[in-house]
Amino acid sequence: MNIMKKIQKKQAIKTEKAKSADLNIGKNSFFESILNNRKLSWILLFIFILIITIIRLRLLDIPLERDEGEYAYMGQLLLKGEPPYTLAYNMKYPGTAIMYALIISIFGSSTTGVHLGLLITNISSMVIIYLISKKLMGSIASLVTAMTFGVMTIGYSILGFALHATHFVALFALLGALFLLKSFEKNNLLQYLFAGLFLSLSFIMKQSGVFFIFFGIFAVFAHLYYNKTLIRRETIKILSVFVFGITFPILLMFLLIYLSGAFDKFWFWTYTYLVEYGTKVTLKRGLELFNIEIANQLGGKLILYIIAAAGLFFAFLPKLIKKDTRIFLLLFLLFSFLTIVPGFYFRAHYFITLIPAVSLLIGIFVECASKNSWISSGFGRIAAVSIILIGCSFALIKDKDYLFKFKPYDISRNKYGLNPFPESIQISKYIKSHSNKDDRIAVIGSEPQIYFYADRISSTGYIYTYNLMESHQYSKMMQTEMSKEIEANPPAYIVYVLIPTSWSRTDSSSMYIFDWAQSFLDKNYTKTGVVDYISKDEIAYMWDAEALNYNPKSQIFINVYKRR
Repeated sequence: MNIMKKIQKKQAIKTEKAKSADLNIGKNSFFESILNNRKLSWILLFIFILIITIIRLRLLDIPLERDEGEYAYMGQLLLKGEPPYTLAYNMKYPGTAIMYALIISIFGSSTTGVHLGLLITNISSMVIIYLISKKLMGSIASLVTAMTFGVMTIGYSILGFALHATHFVALFALLGALFLLKSFEKNNLLQYLFAGLFLSLSFIMKQSGVFFIFFGIFAVFAHLYYNKTLIRRETIKILSVFVFGITFPILLMFLLIYLSGAFDKFWFWTYTYLVEYGTKVTLKRGLELFNIEIANQLGGKLILYIIAAAGLFFAFLPKLIKKDTRIFLLLFLLFSFLTIVPGFYFRAHYFITLIPAVSLLIGIFVECASKNSWISSGFGRIAAVSIILIGCSFALIKDKDYLFKFKPYDISRNKYGLNPFPESIQISKYIKSHSNKDDRIAVIGSEPQIYFYADRISSTGYIYTYNLMESHQYSKMMQTEMSKEIEANPPAYIVYVLIPTSWSRTDSSSMYIFDWAQSFLDKNYTKTGVVDYISKDEIAYMWDAEALNYNPKSQIFINVYKRR
């Protein structure tokens, strides 16, 4: 009888261990039992979202930078009924411009309106990644995942105050991942359709989002394979619906652009020129840029990245998570990383699309820390959460001046130097108050935010000029086309930006546009405004009669001209 009891006891222990090996089973700690209360879990998530919202409210009035100005202006054009790639040229697909149009139609054409859109986008992503985590791990780990995502995406080093395309890429990628998990649970064709649609929209937001489409395809095949349904008849329906969800938005985009008559411009900017732009950086230089940016991203967040690495290590340990969950996470991490690679530029905001995968790995760390037999469940989670709270605290402390002290103007100036982002607001106010609504203007420089602030249409589709300065076969052609477009649609005002960072001129750059601009201005325009960058802290504004004979005291200045 004693032998039978011992056997039964050993069997019970084995059964209990088997249960605890699954991420979705065996949450027996005191804290987990509390947080399994659905209402309390959502209340805690809401409290943290409220904290992030309060912090972000301080950042609403930071002047738009170039990327934001570009998308905002293109969004304005869409609201005026102008199709993409007709009055403004751009290397990216039109998805982000469409999202900007939606945002400014709701919140208004202002820096505040744009950054309210960022706030809503960020909150939405936090909620979605929480829902994804709930399907993969427990409530504590899910809250930690959402929390770290919110902390990391608001960071100064990642330009978390600016509404870049990568925020939308991440948003729709997360939606696609959520619907994939739902489709895996219920094998529902409608869920597969939505998963494909959202992953496709991630690509339409920006071309680097194509890697999330690859993630979805590999994840579906992996799920079907590990569940031994890959060669069943219903699999054909699943794949057909999923592929339709992916291809329909892309084909619709191509069709609408073709019908608008702008397909040639669209193809040139999003493929022909993009190939030139995307192959300019060598692998060696790309590795240098990667190392520089990684050091920038790790600053203040080193603990969080170490925890994510530990989460990745735990994901490989046997009996801690299910095999299909492991494959899903690893695929998501791999293709998230690939989104930052194209072109080898490794700019700060590119890393936004990597943050969801990093946050999920941090959540996995919390969940797996208590699955090892040598750590009790309660102690493991408490220790893991404590470490992550310390990591988040370090990240916030490093950014404390930016998050809690500096004014919007100071943040822009400190981050972007003498780039004329704050000054664009004053220039635009002058132009808007001295011109008619139907007047066209031109900015000879890379400051599209001026068009947005002034609410005036450009005389040329070239809303950037640094691509005219690059060494490629199309630079002279692009400069000539820009000059002809301005001559064909004489602007009421021209803003001539004589700031190096607005051009990125090199020794091999063609100088045609500068020679043409000076000749065209001398013949047809009168100087009516000067913005003189005397120093970082002293910017002089001269208008009308004061500007006419004013000689800038520095070599960095902006001239505003009025047509005679």
